[in-house]
Parts: sequence; structure tokens; C-alpha cells
Amino acid sequence: MYRTVNYITFKGSAFLRVIPILSLTLLLGCTKQNRTDLTIQDETLAKINDLSISVSHFETSFKEYFYRTGQVLAPDKQTRKAILENEFHTYVLATYAIQDGISDSEEAKKREKAIVRRVLTEEYNAQVIVKDVRVSEQDLREYFQRFNTRVRASHLYAATRSEIQTLKNRLDAGESFEQLAKKAFKNSELAKNGGDLGWFTTDDMDVSFEEAAFSLSMNRISEPVQTAQGYSIIKVTDRVQKPILTEQEFNQHRDRLFNYVQKKKNELRTREHLNQFMESCEWNESVTQSLWNDFFRNQTAVLAQDEEFLRTLSHDTEMLLKFNDFVFTISDFIEEYSISTAIRKSSISNEDSFKAFLLGAAYRVYMVREAKRLKIDQQSEVAESIQETYLHMLESLAVEHLRATIQNTPAELYNEFFAAPERYATPLYLNLQRIIVDNQEIAESVRSLALNGVNYDDLVREYTTNGEERLRNGEIGFTSIHDFGVNKTMLATLEIGEISKVIPYLSTEYHVYKVIGREESRQLTFDEAKEWVDEILTEKKLKTLKAATIEQVKLQNDAFVDLDKLNSLAIRI
Repeated sequence: MYRTVNYITFKGSAFLRVIPILSLTLLLGCTKQNRTDLTIQDETLAKINDLSISVSHFETSFKEYFYRTGQVLAPDKQTRKAILENEFHTYVLATYAIQDGISDSEEAKKREKAIVRRVLTEEYNAQVIVKDVRVSEQDLREYFQRFNTRVRASHLYAATRSEIQTLKNRLDAGESFEQLAKKAFKNSELAKNGGDLGWFTTDDMDVSFEEAAFSLSMNRISEPVQTAQGYSIIKVTDRVQKPILTEQEFNQHRDRLFNYVQKKKNELRTREHLNQFMESCEWNESVTQSLWNDFFRNQTAVLAQDEEFLRTLSHDTEMLLKFNDFVFTISDFIEEYSISTAIRKSSISNEDSFKAFLLGAAYRVYMVREAKRLKIDQQSEVAESIQETYLHMLESLAVEHLRATIQNTPAELYNEFFAAPERYATPLYLNLQRIIVDNQEIAESVRSLALNGVNYDDLVREYTTNGEERLRNGEIGFTSIHDFGVNKTMLATLEIGEISKVIPYLSTEYHVYKVIGREESRQLTFDEAKEWVDEILTEKKLKTLKAATIEQVKLQNDAFVDLDKLNSLAIRI
């Protein structure tokens, strides 16, 4: 029988022969030692080798959990211990990754580079780009008006700056907005309605699009606006504002409004900085064209990141583009490409998207170099952030490594399935058509019209405030009933053709649904469910293997947890 102690040490693999592995706990039976023998700093709550969790680290983590769980977390002993374990297990598994050589893998090195770049670009943005952004009283009042204003606008869209400038030139030459929309849009609805996006309010559109639209007078046409999706020329066709806005309403929303406006202004400043970089870059067109030709001809090698092919390019110091004194070379591009996410790589489909990828990669390298020039990377808090993110990455790789060692036999899969076959069933899927409005009274009126036989397609076109929804006629496609949260029980009772009650989604957004398709839940056979069974069984084994690995690593290294100190903390939120 083993007894629980409050000051815990783990050292020596010999313990593995006499102490049982306990799942998800730090409480192992051992002899209590004198603290002076361990030379542990007073502020340390847990430690494995050189990795430690301080009191301040734990308090920060507790507060994060507290706010993430709706501010209902009680700082009792069990909760404190669970949070400390969660944080400490990251360090234990990172130690496992280091000692097992996982941290030396190419994948680990690639992720480490990406982490450094991500943290430094975020810090450069915070400390340099948006450092001087301030929210004025006028800003608060302007956005308060925006929240109480609906704008209707049309736009002309193009993927590149040259294409949008061509459209602008044609507008200036006298062609109408509607005529150009017919030629500019492949989407038949937008081509037919002159690029009409319908009604929207603040936060419904891209931040740059919104800023331009709310700044325009009625029927005025904007200059080309760069958004995250490409470029737009905007024409405001209507505007409706709540007639009476009181000072009391403004003051009620002031605090939340301040945080919102700060975020918006930061986004705008960040976008402005990026656009300035992109517009000011000087291209080496011949080298860029040559690199694109190499990529286009060797797409298989590029996608596979063939080392021999990349090696032919990676030592090339030829300039692709420059911005002031910053030079971006082919070598820089290859390094960025090698650590880019699959989503970013998949965005390359033609020469224009290739140049867009180049610009994005160059901008990230520029910010990293500027951050290092300003010695941001040497700031203690930044170095700690990089280290903490790196350790979480090692934990993730360690878990991936453990999962890869798990194999499930056909017999295990069979037994797992027939132990509870009822759990393996497809959920109910609904195809819904919805109308989105920003006022409950309007929503109830729309629902009443639908129940009285008014064509639902006409109601979508007339009332829904979301432009993208209108383009697809409000249809959201077949969706699992589980994705509807608290409304799933109500929606599951509706048959094809039936209308839902009004569903509040946000404080200024209300939904009304019509069911246009149902795919009923169905029990799966063993063969149909085999992959699902394999995933569930693998996760079960992984949980056990992960717990065993954690305990073994703690026993084989200098590890301890101070529960006395943990329980004596006075946590203040």
C-alpha cells in the first residue's frame, strides 16, 4: 500500500520495478525529503530537469482557465492540481521528445523555425506597427453609429491590382457599374444584380472593405480597395440608421466598444503596413519569371518538397524583390516555402498567386529581420514565449510519435465494435435554408410571412442581411444536427418544408430556418464503421500509453511537484 505525500520527488529508473504507474496523477508514494537537500527556488511549484513551473506561471494559467470556462472555476485543491498537472505534463512530454531524439527530426526543426517566425512577426506587429494606435472619443462615437447603421453596397471584384485598375479605367471612361458587373463576375447572381452585396453592418465584411464603404456617401464610387480576398471597387447604394441614439446607450456599451474599436484600428494599421510594403517592393521580373517557370515545370517535385530539386535553387542568392534596404532572394523564398503550411502552399495555382505567395513570404522575412535588428528577439518575455511555444510543439510531436506506435488487430477492432455497436451510427443531417436579419421583430415578421405561404426564396432575397447567404439563396448544405448546439433538439423535429421558430444567434442577429432536406440517422455495419472504431480504440490506447510515458519520464529524471506550496497559494482573479 502506498501513501500520499505533499512534497513529491521522482528520480531513478529503479522505481519502475516497485511503484505502479498511476494514470493522470502526480501523487506517487515516496519518502518525504528535506527541502534544503533539493536546492529548489521558493517560487518553483514543479520541475523536471531544467524546466520548471513557477508560481506566477501557474497563476497565469489558472486565470486563463478561469476565463475560458466562463468564470466559474473554483480554486480548490483538486482543480489546482489538475491545472498544474496539465501544464507540467507539457514539460514532461517535451523532455521525452528531447531524450528520444524526436526534437532532432526535420519536422521538429521545421516547426521550430516556424514558431520563431510567428512569435517575432506578432511581436514586431505589436511593438512597432500598432504601437501608437489610439482610440479617441470620436472613434468610439463613430463606431457606435456604425453598429446602429446598415449599409447596402455593390462592388466590382478582381483578383489582381492590374485587373481592378482596368475596371476603374473603364468606369472613368464612362462605362456603367452595372455593365462592368456583368463582365467582371462569373457568379450569375452578382452579374445580374450589378454586384449587389445586400445589407451589412460593421464586422460583416473585410475590415478594409468596411472602412471604405462606411466612408462613402450615397452613390459615390470608391478607388480600388485591397482586401484579404483581392481588390474591390465599392458603390454605396443605400444607408439606414437607427433614428434615435441616446447617450445612455452609448455609455452602456462604452467598455466593450473600446476593445472592439482598438482591435479594428489595429487590423487597419496592420493592413496598411502590409499594403505599403507590397506597393513599394521593386521586383526583379526576369528572376521571378524564371523561378515561376521552374516551379510550373516541376510541380510534382515542388509539392513533394523534393530535396534534390530544392537544392538546385536553395543556394541561389539572386534577388527576387527588394524593399528599401531589405532584399529577398531565392534562398530566402525556398526556406520560407519549406516551413509554410500546406494551406499556404496550395494557394499557388498560377503566376499571379505565385507572386502573391512571394510577397507574403517576403513580408514575413522582412518583419523577422526587423525584429532582430531591433533586438526584439532578445527581450526576456519574447524569448520565454518562443520557448513555451516550442515546448508545446514538442509535446504535440511526442503525442504524434506515441500514436504512431499503436497498432490495432482485426480482433481488437471487432471486439471494440460489438461491445457497443449502437454508438456507431450516422447523425441526422439537415439541409437548411435560412434568413438572417438583425432585428427580432423583423425576424418574427419574416417567419409569419413564410408560414402564410410567401415564397421562401423571395424572402431570402428581400430580407437576409448577409450578402454571401443571398448569393447561395440562404442554403447552408447538409449539416450534422450536432453542429446546431442548443437548437439541435428543436431543429431535429422539423420535417421537410417546415419553418423553425426565430433563433437568436447574436445580440444583433436572428435566424429563421426552412428544412429543405433530411438524411436520417442510420446504424453502421462493422465494415462501414471500421475506421471510426480504429480511431476510438487508438485514442483509448493513446491515453493509457501517454499516461504511462509521463510517469516513466518523471521517474527517470529530476522531477518534483510541491503540493504544499500549491495549496497554500492565495489566488486572486
